[in-house]
Amino acid sequence: YWSNGNSDTFCNSINAGYQRRSKYEAETFMQVLDGTTVDVQFSMFASPALRDSGTVFISLVDITQRKQAERELMKSEFKFRTLFEASAISFQQLDVSRQTQLFRALKAQGVTDLKAYIDEHPEFVQQAMDAVWIAEANPYTLTLYGAKTKAEILGPVTPYWIPGQCDTFRRSIEAGYRGEPGYQAETKIRRLDGKVIDILFASASTATLRELGLVVLTIVDITDWVADRNQ
Repeated sequence: YWSNGNSDTFCNSINAGYQRRSKYEAETFMQVLDGTTVDVQFSMFASPALRDSGTVFISLVDITQRKQAERELMKSEFKFRTLFEASAISFQQLDVSRQTQLFRALKAQGVTDLKAYIDEHPEFVQQAMDAVWIAEANPYTLTLYGAKTKAEILGPVTPYWIPGQCDTFRRSIEAGYRGEPGYQAETKIRRLDGKVIDILFASASTATLRELGLVVLTIVDITDWVADRNQ
């Protein structure tokens, strides 16, 4: 059942026994009678009394499906990371955990309609905006915002929104408060150098991700397209 490629686990279990350790565990693979291999959780147990009598217990748990799922997940993460890093549009991971706390406080007060609440308390938009941080961004986001290093853009999103032109942000948090999976709109933002650009703004999240404080934001620079459209 042991092939040349996985004999290290067997050797390590012998070494554990030689050191009179009572337990040894490892993930490995084994060859079954039809010649195929399966992923297993290998466990060896032997108390001093058992070992002195020449007996050890071996436990093998088939973890093939779990390992396959892990490999598929790694492939998916690799594909996503490749898209994230190489894309010619801005991908951002937003930390909205502070904003989620604000939402929870409002819901505890019985607020069910965020739009109506903001109509009465317009200052909440600024509070919610200050509570959103850029936690991760792809290289193109640096180009979009006119930054030289990622450190320049990580942090609050507030500097990128133009005072008095935050309606898109407001609509996006209203959608999030209602539990909608995302929000999309054309709007304007301000780069680090002060230049204003037209963008297509699209936020996406699930109820579970939002509870974990995560929202994915994509931004497409449509400045030239808007200029051509308005001619």
